[in-house]
Amino acid sequence: MTYLIIRKYDNGSEYCKPNYHVETYSDNLKDANKKLSALMLLNEDEKHYTFSIVQYHDQDPLILKDEVA
Repeated sequence: MTYLIIRKYDNGSEYCKPNYHVETYSDNLKDANKKLSALMLLNEDEKHYTFSIVQYHDQDPLILKDEVA
């Protein structure tokens, strides 16, 4: 199973849509959590960025669910 770490940029403006970017990936959840923690520490002063872990099945298209969006 592959885990994607998604970075969401949202400045809260009604004129700007949120922007999503695949920051990194991992093959196991333990490493994905470590990477997520590191990214959150590195970007803790950036209030417009949030990070989420999403499971990705190789044969499925990537569709973001409500908890990420």
